[in-house]
Amino acid sequence: MREIYGNAACCIAATSAEDSNVGLFFDRNPQTLQPIVVEVTWATFDDLPPPGRYWCSFNWIHPHYAVDCAPLNKRAWVAQERHLSPRIMHFAKDALFWECLETFGSEACPRGFPDVNVTLPRLDDGRPLKVAARELRPDTVDDSALQTHCPRAAPAAKNGLPILWRSFLRNYTRCSMTKESDCLIAISGITQDIGRIMDDQFVAGLWRNRLLEELCWTVLHDHNQKLLPRTCRPAIWRAPSWSWASSVLGILPGQLNAKATVQNMATVLDVDVDQKPSGELIRASMVITCRPIPIILRASSVRSGRLKIHAILENQGTREYVSIDDPNIIASEDTLLNVWLILLWHTTINISEKELHGLVISNCVRQPECFERIGLFHMSSNNKITSRSMAMTSFLSRHEATACQSIVLL
Repeated sequence: MREIYGNAACCIAATSAEDSNVGLFFDRNPQTLQPIVVEVTWATFDDLPPPGRYWCSFNWIHPHYAVDCAPLNKRAWVAQERHLSPRIMHFAKDALFWECLETFGSEACPRGFPDVNVTLPRLDDGRPLKVAARELRPDTVDDSALQTHCPRAAPAAKNGLPILWRSFLRNYTRCSMTKESDCLIAISGITQDIGRIMDDQFVAGLWRNRLLEELCWTVLHDHNQKLLPRTCRPAIWRAPSWSWASSVLGILPGQLNAKATVQNMATVLDVDVDQKPSGELIRASMVITCRPIPIILRASSVRSGRLKIHAILENQGTREYVSIDDPNIIASEDTLLNVWLILLWHTTINISEKELHGLVISNCVRQPECFERIGLFHMSSNNKITSRSMAMTSFLSRHEATACQSIVLL
């Protein structure tokens, strides 16, 4: 696939088609897209454009909604096909769009859309990552070209591709997938490109050089959903619990505050991954040195018919909310024992603001001597709020008093 789409002269996409029975074309009136020529003769004012000839479009079709949110681009496999294709013609419902590494235009805006924030594709549509990946290849790095071709991709030239990768991944995990096991296979071509540029290795969905940060992904639950899905995990194992690919829900990738001072509280000793040439995982495990703190999880109550999908962490009177990957493991008003918390990093944003980030783990059912991730822990403090500052101090003291050990995460 990588060679086919990457070497294609142009790909034609039935972007608005719900399925293969629909095709490319829809009934529409293309004349509504034609701009109207207006001769402006008003006097010159500071807050108005100067007099002259203008082309005005009254049927503005937003590219984000017409292309990025169209049925075809809600499919997981298409994310990679769009990333690899150098040129694409999008047959949308109301207009024809085209995109390449230099332009994203349409019938109404053939030379590209106006350079204002409301008309640019959103950062998580995958295009900024695509353009940045092409421009940041060792033989094509050109910051000025990157700024011209895709302004929103420009930060990659300064801060690295991880910023754009996280935006892409957040969008990708919301896409639909017929075969759950394709989760990592469907982006293998993209990760090969990104990994080569960043000189990094993609292991079970995470980048090896940033493992502690990458471990802190969060499942994005629907807080307005009255009933939880029957399971938040795939029917057949496809990734270790510490990888975002172990969830069938959308995720928010972990990200450190760029302005914070970071202190690592754990160390990844080894990552053992066995996979097929396609990228599909066979098995994966991680050995991490940390200080596991025993805790108790207690589910919060149901309010207004909506499930509150956080649990309460209790530790010597200290209660902190934690995000549970699969809330089905604990019922409302229930208590879950044999759970531990491991801190991954401690950040200092400024002299008064600090944060702790870590994982909630439990014994693995298949291998009781090993552990698996069941959630994410986050704690923040501010010197202006005495209770929060004292809670963090107490927690850090407990952490220091806990014996350090190496554990295996599956």
